[in-house]
Amino acid sequence: MHALNRPRAKVEAPADLAALYGKVSRHLLPLLFLAYALNFMDRSNISYARLQMNPDLGFTDADYGLGAGIFYVGYLFCELPSTLLMRVIGARTVLSWVMLGWGAVSAATLWVSTPHQFYAARFLLGIFEGGFFPCVVLYLTHWYPAARRAKVVGVLMAAAVCSLVVTGPLSGWMLTRLNDVGGLRGWQWLFLLQGLPSVVLGAVVHWRLANTPQDAAWLDERERQVIEAMLRIDSPSSESSLRAGLISALRVRSVYLFAYLGFCVSCATYTLSLWMPTIIHELGVHSAQTVGLYTLVPYVSGAVAMLALARHSDAHGERRWHFAASAFCGALGLVLTTLTGTHLWLAIAAMSLASAGASATLPVFWAAATSMLTEAAAAAGIATITTLAALAGVICPYALGLIKTATGSLNLGIVGVAMALASAGMLMLWGGPRSRAK
Repeated sequence: MHALNRPRAKVEAPADLAALYGKVSRHLLPLLFLAYALNFMDRSNISYARLQMNPDLGFTDADYGLGAGIFYVGYLFCELPSTLLMRVIGARTVLSWVMLGWGAVSAATLWVSTPHQFYAARFLLGIFEGGFFPCVVLYLTHWYPAARRAKVVGVLMAAAVCSLVVTGPLSGWMLTRLNDVGGLRGWQWLFLLQGLPSVVLGAVVHWRLANTPQDAAWLDERERQVIEAMLRIDSPSSESSLRAGLISALRVRSVYLFAYLGFCVSCATYTLSLWMPTIIHELGVHSAQTVGLYTLVPYVSGAVAMLALARHSDAHGERRWHFAASAFCGALGLVLTTLTGTHLWLAIAAMSLASAGASATLPVFWAAATSMLTEAAAAAGIATITTLAALAGVICPYALGLIKTATGSLNLGIVGVAMALASAGMLMLWGGPRSRAK
């Protein structure tokens, strides 16, 4: 204890702590940011491939929606086992292997020719991708105290939105310019060229990522002790078994509250990421490349709102109202999307509001969720929340596909998603953390 107190006294000044955590962020976040950007690209690029793949292979909207949803069935299988395994073999090994797996499966999707092959590919992709995000969220709790977590998670979550900013124009270009090059259709090139970078980065993660502050060669001993001391302020006890952690998590009522909140937010983000290109296409934009460019506006809005709200939430130490306000804005944007008729730019403005609101909830959500879990419950709690929230990915895309096939429109489904997101805002106000992060 005395060894911890001495270095902490020298680094108590906010400027010194900011410098230390700035150093940590420079070493961790660029690699994790890029990895999560590729993670989201490889799961969401089917929204663009659909524009060409569905006519080529004869898939219906229901086939597409079911394939998009089956991804999350596989996702559910691996979230909890991956976080528990990470505590045994370390983050570096788990993250590198899941990256190698999802990159290979994503690239191999170019060979699908039937709905059942498409479903199998998406299921396997979910198996590998399911281990990534909950492991990264847990990994960050080993480095950052709760009061700094929203901004860090916000940077990480912005990778998903930034990925969509890049995925749109890049996918549109591939569908248009690489179509029938070398005997492959544009959507086949899309899966191949967007899947292989994850394989390469998986090898880099295994080589570069430090499992814990104690393993980081770029920290000196005093800096390691300061990080450890800051984490102990949040959670005095750090020793627990896997079984005890799971039992502890399942007894925490807030785990189920945040699982529902995550479910509602996920419904909104999946609706936007998987169906936005289709909405724009059906407003009269027939060029895949132009569709990709138009999606930039909502996704850039989401990225800016996410980073700004995460910074503001950390600065004020407040989570409930930040989450609720964002959720209400996202719900309003979704409803307005159904009321714009054939006006393209009004629809894009409404989708931008929906994207900004839904995206901005994410870092605040995870900062609030992790602050309410003890060290003993963190691994299993995070995995339980992400697993139950991921049910949205199973249900929402397929339900929207069925609604569109039956009615010819997504409007009814989008209004339902908006109501769910608004209910999440109200529940956060009722049951979210009332104490401010220090």
